[in-house]
Amino acid sequence: MNPTTIYKVNNGRIFFCGSFEEYTYGNILTCSKFMIEQVNILNKALFSDTSVLICGEPGTGKELYAEYLHQNSCRIKKTYFRFNCATTPIASYEEELFGNNINSFSNTNITGNGIFKISNGGTVLLDEISKIPIEIQSKLLNLLRHKSNNHQKSTETDFRIISTTNQNLRELVKENLFLEELYYMLSTIEIKLLPLRERPEDIALFSLFFLEESNKKHHTQRYFGPDVFNALINYSWPKNIMELKQVIERMVLISPQDVMNSVKLLERYMKSNALLNNNSRNFQDLPKSVSIDTEEKRTLKEMVTEYELYIIKQYIKKYGSLRKAAYALGTAPSAISRKLSIAKESQSKKKR
Repeated sequence: MNPTTIYKVNNGRIFFCGSFEEYTYGNILTCSKFMIEQVNILNKALFSDTSVLICGEPGTGKELYAEYLHQNSCRIKKTYFRFNCATTPIASYEEELFGNNINSFSNTNITGNGIFKISNGGTVLLDEISKIPIEIQSKLLNLLRHKSNNHQKSTETDFRIISTTNQNLRELVKENLFLEELYYMLSTIEIKLLPLRERPEDIALFSLFFLEESNKKHHTQRYFGPDVFNALINYSWPKNIMELKQVIERMVLISPQDVMNSVKLLERYMKSNALLNNNSRNFQDLPKSVSIDTEEKRTLKEMVTEYELYIIKQYIKKYGSLRKAAYALGTAPSAISRKLSIAKESQSKKKR
């Protein structure tokens, strides 16, 4: 859909055409043809026990799609349990997922009050599934094998699993960081959520929605001007929906005028937001070669490469090995090794 079909310009102000209900599917808001197709795929899976894998960059709304699947399924009156694989301490995985008496799990028994038992009849969301340690992946695989072979539902196997990831699980499988059989068992249906930069029509829709939401929240009457609105649509939004929402709310609160049409002010809000999202890392924390204060002339490509190497080395230092660093960065160890080799060769040539 062309973004211009959902709004009109009148007297230097952007107005929404129609109602947001037209583009709402349960708790999901979209006017992207591709994203609507993903919702339609979810609809076909509502009344089955099929495992669903939802893939997308951070901030694309993966959890909303998981909630939509549960809330519109026959399991809606049962438990919906979200388990964050990225923040759970490794020592707590087994007990939280499978219960207290974990010694019996070799026989795929779930005991105590593990999540899968608590969620009997309901849905378990494994958020950021790529972060599960390999030894826990094996136990989860055993459980799913038992579930698929158990034709009569029991308190051990009557649950549905939805998984989300911002990583490429197929690449992790190739690097032996994720079990291949587990990947296939979790991804019977795979949903892909596009980043905002690939659906400008949704940037327009979300911008108008968040503007209306912020106006109501802060008792204001702000409008987008054409220049600012076009800038919003053409920005890449690396943090996706959550970043767009933050920037618009900041604009509504700080803008000196009701018609927000200063691109310079918008750029300031975006820079401010980027600093917040990156934990306000200062330029002096960076290697000298990528600092803007250095007198050495370097191209953007050289500076980006240098910063990338800096991050890689910091992660290797933090995690103690190249393999663990690659896993934490969501990339393949071979890719990290290749970048380090290229950098080493480049440094050797400079010394000659």
